[in-house]
Parts: sequence; C-alpha cells; structure tokens
Amino acid sequence: MSAGLEEVQPPEWLSGSEPAEDSGAQTQSRFRYQHECTARSCVDMLLPDNRVASVVCEEHEDFIVIYADGRIELVSVKHREVSRGPWSYAALCSEGGVKHLYERWLKTGRRALCRVMTNAGLKTGALEAQQLVDACQSRESERIEPFLAKLAVALGCEDHERVREFTLVLSVEAGLPSREHIGAVNISDMYWPALQELSLVQALADPYYKRVLDLIARANRDQIGERLDLREALLDPGRFDEAAARDRRIKRRTITREDMFDALHPLTQPEPSLVPVNPHAPPPPPPSRLQRKLLAGELGPTMIASAVQLRAQWYAFESTRRANVPGGDPAFEALRLRVAQLASASESRVSSSAPYGKTMHLDLIETVTTDRLPAGVPFALDDQLLQGLVFQLTDECKVWFSEAFELGEA
Repeated sequence: MSAGLEEVQPPEWLSGSEPAEDSGAQTQSRFRYQHECTARSCVDMLLPDNRVASVVCEEHEDFIVIYADGRIELVSVKHREVSRGPWSYAALCSEGGVKHLYERWLKTGRRALCRVMTNAGLKTGALEAQQLVDACQSRESERIEPFLAKLAVALGCEDHERVREFTLVLSVEAGLPSREHIGAVNISDMYWPALQELSLVQALADPYYKRVLDLIARANRDQIGERLDLREALLDPGRFDEAAARDRRIKRRTITREDMFDALHPLTQPEPSLVPVNPHAPPPPPPSRLQRKLLAGELGPTMIASAVQLRAQWYAFESTRRANVPGGDPAFEALRLRVAQLASASESRVSSSAPYGKTMHLDLIETVTTDRLPAGVPFALDDQLLQGLVFQLTDECKVWFSEAFELGEA
C-alpha cells in the first residue's frame, strides 16, 4: 500500500449479515447518476486531511462511506425528474429513501450515519420536507419534537425515541445537479481543485474523473457467481463458505485511497505522447549542432546519443501540441522561458570550473524537474520530457554546455 495510506477495516456488522436484497449490483449499468454521486464522496480520499478512508458500493445501500475516524455513513441516491417538482414530506419518506434508510440503519444495530443524495429540491411550508431536513441537520433534539408522531407513522415505528435517534443521524443533500450536468460540476468544483492540491495540472481532471467512474462501475458490477476451481476448493475447503464469499464480495465492492491514487498514476506517467500523436508530424532537424555543443562540453558518446533521443521525443511532443497562433503558443513559450532560466542558473553554478559540461548536465538533471514549474501548465509533463526540451534549446543555441564558440569552427 502507498505510504501514508493506512487501511481502515469495514465494521463487523457489514460482513456479518446479508443485505435485505442485492439485485442492484447486477443492474448498475443503468445507474450512472448513482456512480456520479459516489464519485463526490470518493474525491475526499485524495485530500490531505484523509477524512474518508474508503467507499463500499452497492452493499446494504447505494454506497457506504467509511470515515477515517471510524464513523460509517449509509447513502441512498435518488434522482427525481424536474417535472415532478420538489420532494414533499410524505414522498421524501416513502419514495425518497428516508424509510429505506431507517430500515438499513436498524440492521446496522443503529450505529451508522444516514444520508439521502438527490437532485430535487425540498418542499417548504409548515411540517414539510425542508423543515424536517433542517431539524434533522441541526442535531438539536427539541427541533425534532414536532415531527415525531407523524414520522413514526411514516417509518412504521411506534417507538418515538428510536425515531428521534434516527433523525439525529439523518442528512439530506438536496438540489444536486441533474444527470445531464453532474459530471461537469463534479470535475470543475471537486476533481480539479483536488488535483490542484496534489500539484497536478488541470488537463488531468477530465480523464481522471472518467477513470474514477470506471472504478466505481467495476465495484458496483457484481460477479454472477465465482469460477469453481477444484484445486483451490481441495486446498481451501472454506473458500466457498458463505461468510468467506461475503467478505470477498465486500472487498470487490470497496474503493480505497490506494485505488484512487492507482487510478491517477498512469495519467501522471510519460504519455504515449513521447511518440508523436500525429504520424505526419515533421521529423526533427538533424542534431548536428546539439552533438557538436555536447562534444565541446566534453560529454561522452553514450550521453550524447541519449540527448539526441530525448531531444527527438520533445520535438515530437511540442510539434503535435503547439497551437499555431500569432506570436506563438503562450503555454509553450512560457515553458521554454522557464526551462531556459533553470538552465541559466545551472550554468552559473558550475561554470567556474572548465570544462563544465559534465557537471552542468548532472546539475540539470537535478534542477530541471516538473516540481520547479509554475502551476497551471496545461499538459502532462515529466522530467524526461523536460530534459528533451533542454537539449532542444541547446540545438537552438539558447543553452550551452561550454563557452560559446562559432559553430563553423567546430
């Protein structure tokens, strides 16, 4: 497991009982809105406060949030068509998920928090849905009092104190974006800020969000039985024990911090962008100037061959992404200027000893890195690509590895 990502175990009650029904996991391909709501809780696993430890999909409820402090929250997702208007008190209890959550809460031994997530609003007025939700979320027992008798009937419970206990752990997150807009809102308001916290570029937010949705979809998609392996069954007779099968199912449906960072990892590695995206991109000019400058700096043939290759990779990357606009692409011009500044500082540090090419090369490897770039670079980069840019600037006579000389004399 990645450093700093401590595993938080699911509570005993989660693996100790079967859900009342379990058909949802087999029909999740229709529940994209549920996945998008789940993604809103998963994003917290990227944040430095480590508030959320894991999310369990389609087990007891639409999903369960397991917090790092040990609290558990059952979450029910309800999308409501705009034409039906806001939730009334009665509809919120019956079809809006509150009664269903109450029954699930009882199965946990009354040990979980509960939340409804919905795109619909809440009807206002005396003893209506908005007032009920405000009272619940105040966590003030006396504000629940006017609703107790009516709510006890709606929940099918004669014990008013138990109803009060439930309302004090109930939240309703209403007015969420509709299914047409929730993805765009999640990316702009939640995933891009989270990636900023990790010092990653904005361009990663959209592809990363798609990877997270795929991760959630896989966690929701139940396996229709498990492949029977006779050899495994003989070696481990308990493999097909009911409790063991339930534990394996919960593990399949759990998304951890490690999973969230693993989904991010491929996007932050060198892209296949190191190979030109456009197969018709022009080949780089001959590297004769680059080679002659590195020879003058007394660098060896292995390093020079590597420099030629890195420079070709950068040339392909830039030529297939640079915007053809008057005055040049501002993002690439700013990046070139920054790398030239870093190379100039490197030269100043090492040029007191001549020849200094080898020392400068080692210094550049340490100092021309992605963490030295300003925030907001609109494309994914890695240190290898930046070294290629150094050698491209060398070929353009903007960076030297020795005292400047007339190329005609070399």
